[in-house]
Amino acid sequence: MPAGLLDTHPAVRALDCLLDYAAGHATKDGAMPDDVLRLVADILTARGSDEAVAAVIGAHLPLLHRRATAFTAAHPELYALDPQRPSPAAAWLHWGGPDPLLLAALDRSQLLAPVRVNAYGAAGRVAFALLLDGQHDLLGDPVDVWRELAVGPDGTDGVSHLLAPLVVSSRGRPRTGDAAQNPAAGVPEDVARTVDGSASS
Repeated sequence: MPAGLLDTHPAVRALDCLLDYAAGHATKDGAMPDDVLRLVADILTARGSDEAVAAVIGAHLPLLHRRATAFTAAHPELYALDPQRPSPAAAWLHWGGPDPLLLAALDRSQLLAPVRVNAYGAAGRVAFALLLDGQHDLLGDPVDVWRELAVGPDGTDGVSHLLAPLVVSSRGRPRTGDAAQNPAAGVPEDVARTVDGSASS
């Protein structure tokens, strides 16, 4: 969460404490206390677009996604990504830690919109999903992801924003054959191969 948020918003601090309490009881899906979930639902209705509220719920969104699936299914606004409106998912993208399963639950077209405008954290998370060993199709076919990003609004900027974390991540990945002799030399080839595959498909 943003630094100092809980110090400057006592009501949000109380909500954070309640969600921490609920997390302590959430040893399995469906075990989160109903009274806490009802309160979260009421807060979403009354102040879901408030930036501070979105930030504190977003900090707990990974746990809600795993331990309160019936609740999150009934509240799709938790996962909404609208550049004009704060939301728990947007707060998690900006401040939260890696969570591939939560990322995959977000609407892909909405997820690519913050990549196009270079919203903090969005491109890095999408790049992480595309490179995740054994789960590179977490967001669907990677070629479809590239195509959707490239042909959408501000597609050139979006591709540029996504390439940067991909290149940085690729530098640390093990290589074989000729590329192993000069890891940096292989990065442009990897990127070109991905983009060419997207363009030709």
